[in-house]
Amino acid sequence: MPVDQAERVVEGARHRSPYLRKRMRAAKLMSKSVFVRELLPQDLKIEIERLMRQEALKVAHYLAALVGKAHSRAMRESR
Repeated sequence: MPVDQAERVVEGARHRSPYLRKRMRAAKLMSKSVFVRELLPQDLKIEIERLMRQEALKVAHYLAALVGKAHSRAMRESR
């Protein structure tokens, strides 16, 4: 697991979505670690304000599970 925070974000995203490999970069900006991601039109397809309550809850649950799995894997690998 990379020590640099931006590199960690990029590496984690690449493991979750391999197609991001060419669309994300880690860099330094004014001595801070940053990451940049190219957004394509299909990346912007969830319009939260148009979801019904039940649909929004399902999306929130899915995203929380996704982040939880990524953090869990990072914790296991750092041991």
